[in-house]
Amino acid sequence: MNWLTHQLRFSAFVPDATPQMLDTIWPLISSEPAESDESRPREGFRRMAAPETDSVLEVVVRPGRFDIIKSPAAMGEIQPVVDFGEAKPQLEAFAIRIHSLLDSIGDKVSLYRLALGVILLRLVPNREAAYEELGKLLPVKVDSVNSRDFLFQINYPQLFSIGNNLFALNRLSRWSAIQTQRFMLQVVPNTVGETMLPRAGLVAGENYVRCEIDNSSAAEMTEEIPSESWWPIFDRLIALAYVTSNGENSEIS
Repeated sequence: MNWLTHQLRFSAFVPDATPQMLDTIWPLISSEPAESDESRPREGFRRMAAPETDSVLEVVVRPGRFDIIKSPAAMGEIQPVVDFGEAKPQLEAFAIRIHSLLDSIGDKVSLYRLALGVILLRLVPNREAAYEELGKLLPVKVDSVNSRDFLFQINYPQLFSIGNNLFALNRLSRWSAIQTQRFMLQVVPNTVGETMLPRAGLVAGENYVRCEIDNSSAAEMTEEIPSESWWPIFDRLIALAYVTSNGENSEIS
């Protein structure tokens, strides 16, 4: 999996989600206290966040759901920070963290839907190389020289059985080519050589292939998902993310 990680997200749809739920969730996913705690009680919204070694961890609770998100640590003043490491080890560590959370809340909440969001980046030498890579990964013909503003989105749903239960899983992916921008700041003297004046501008940065994956159990499902099925469904969403990132659309056994 030759990808860098731009964002990881786990979403759980909980009918009785409240801002106070975050007091239970945060200690289960982080051993450190939150650095920020934002709350809007009238909206049923609360967000806690803290920096980690390579990223920022945040948990957001809003009516009907909570989200656990890992993102790059910060935006650099000169070069934007767009990733927090290779995808495979980051995704594996994230899965372990979510497994532990699901084990701990199995008898406390009712879940009706699970979702996994993954945003991946693949560094390429230039814009043409990005479009060539998209042509290899996707079932479409891409003109690497003349193409601009490319966006490809598709959903390959899959049925997944656990015992006597059958679950419909969405496999939504969006593909594009992007370029980061570097911010250059130059300080020059004025005409009389007394005051230093800043001069700013944007210069070309790195080129990437961007793959955004949004795997989830079906939104149409109205029945509670048994807690013993949470792990298998989440693991399948992870496995499907690997399949999608390889440009494959076949089902896995």
